[in-house]
Amino acid sequence: MMSTTSLFNRELLTQILRSNGWIAALYLLGLFFALPLSMIMIFTSDQQNAIPARLDNLFSLLIEVQIMLLIAVPVLLGVFLFRYFMVKQSADLIHSLPVKREKVFHHYVVMGIAFLVIPVLLIALFMLGLHLLFHLDMYYSLGDIFYWTGVSILFNLLFFFATVFIGVLTGISAVQGVLTYIFLLFPAGIMYLLFYQVNFFLYGFSRDYSLKLSIEKASPITFLININHEVLSIVQVLIYIAAIILFYVLSIYLYKNRKLERVSEAFVFSGVIPVFKYGTAFCFMLLGGTYFGETQGHWIWRIFGYAAGSLFGYFIAEMVLQKSWRVFKSIKGYFLFSAVMIGIFGVFQLDVTGFEKRLPQTSEIKKVYFGDSPYSYMDDPNVRFFEEEENIETVQNLHKEILENDERNQSASRFSRSAFFIYELHSGKQIVREYLISNIDDYASLYKPIVESEEYKEMHNEIVTIDPDDVDKISIYSHRDSLQDGASITDEKDIQEAIKLIKDDIYSETYEETETSSALESSIEVLLANNKSIHLTLKNSYETVNQWLKDKKLFDLATINADDVSHVWVMKNDRHNQEDLLNMDVETIISTMESNGIKLENKSEIQESLDAFQWDSDGLYMIAVIYKGNDFHDIGSFSGDAAPDFIRTKLD
Repeated sequence: MMSTTSLFNRELLTQILRSNGWIAALYLLGLFFALPLSMIMIFTSDQQNAIPARLDNLFSLLIEVQIMLLIAVPVLLGVFLFRYFMVKQSADLIHSLPVKREKVFHHYVVMGIAFLVIPVLLIALFMLGLHLLFHLDMYYSLGDIFYWTGVSILFNLLFFFATVFIGVLTGISAVQGVLTYIFLLFPAGIMYLLFYQVNFFLYGFSRDYSLKLSIEKASPITFLININHEVLSIVQVLIYIAAIILFYVLSIYLYKNRKLERVSEAFVFSGVIPVFKYGTAFCFMLLGGTYFGETQGHWIWRIFGYAAGSLFGYFIAEMVLQKSWRVFKSIKGYFLFSAVMIGIFGVFQLDVTGFEKRLPQTSEIKKVYFGDSPYSYMDDPNVRFFEEEENIETVQNLHKEILENDERNQSASRFSRSAFFIYELHSGKQIVREYLISNIDDYASLYKPIVESEEYKEMHNEIVTIDPDDVDKISIYSHRDSLQDGASITDEKDIQEAIKLIKDDIYSETYEETETSSALESSIEVLLANNKSIHLTLKNSYETVNQWLKDKKLFDLATINADDVSHVWVMKNDRHNQEDLLNMDVETIISTMESNGIKLENKSEIQESLDAFQWDSDGLYMIAVIYKGNDFHDIGSFSGDAAPDFIRTKLD
């Protein structure tokens, strides 16, 4: 039987423990503070208040501290442990021992694993003891302990072996630490930057849909941000385990072939140098293009961002590699890089794949989703689709018109709106497109049959799909809680009537009415029996609901109307006034309107002004609503088209 002496060198293990054991001790202390101590504090507090609060999982306990420990400790440990082959004196000393090189490496790896795993296991035992001693089932279960233990060990080992892998590539500890985080964040970061560029070059590409669908799980660090709510899937676990094994195999292979004399160099393998140099230039190029393109909104600035970012990134990489700022003679490689990038961007611009013009035939389509945001689709667990052939064709007609007018939709404005399409094909494939429509009025005739269809109303108004018997309470309130407490409907019969009338008004609402609204319209909250809430707006166009509320003497409680207003100031909002008003406080704005505007005190005129009110400040007319017996004011504007006739008559 092989003796333990032949497997491990006691002196070497002791040396590693003395040099780096403090990291494990600090990790144990941090975990104790985040979990057992935090749990004891919550338990003793709830004992006094008798209000136990169930935890989503054990990561909910001081989640910020736990994330910081998971991200920082294994990387810090990897940097300190493997510093021995990055300093010439220690590298010569360690490798002069009568121990094989790979055996030395395994000693450090085993101790690193122990430093990370033992504190986690000790805290898990502590949490188990608390659970059994104080019967903490109302806070967390035994399954929560096992899940926390497994996930913590998995992420610790993943980050640790990633640090080890980067460490064998470089000869500088600082570079090792920085590159490890870049390496771990790279999948999410490069995906984010690439999607921004593709969104610019491919008309119809949905950046937000693609990002939300994949970026949170693209990097283990981005996944950790929501670890107290997200559950690690089996697929993710297998991927992370495979990555750990791959990092270990590559690390030991590279370590055995590493030239020991190449310490204090940024990279000890020549093959990594061009990858780092051109990779850095590429990432900075995307970053520069994204920044200048999104902030300035013009393609010339985007091109400037590409050029400036790539040039900056290229020379930064050269400075790191040469450890000098005198690197500007190495410009030849940059010209080669630029030529390749221009070729790649040219391919995207030409749309050789036909992405932009690809539109499925009606016979291929099983169902279609249409809305003004990808988030409304992804955040709705009960999302609905167009399935009637007539509605599918009307959606396609709108899509075709958008494609034919792509140049008109390139520039954003205050009237811009997103048009989001998802085609579910009979083949099982999906076609996803999103477009920015510069002026929705240009497509009003195509929007009208879509928005007025029953399927669209059921797709975007959850209230029409619920059973009135599932409703516990209806609350209607304005944005001014200080003016009134709002109206509550709790009687079962009244709830049945109100829900029916709301549904009737939604089904009968025209496209023109959906496009006409006031920012001062009240909100409706429908509380369901399962404690879920549905929120919608009490629109002025909901005539039957509003009349029912008036009959029930609830309308005045639920809304802001002319009776709540002392008077209104209205002023022409030319460009000069608009720029000045942006820098004024509320009192100064009202004083300016008193000097340059008109005062409305007639109730019918006040009500018309309230119905046209919008929160933005760039409409043709500025409006200030002064409420009775209240220090609060509402300041907004309305466009020339939405302004009441008497306003235009008095001010134009």
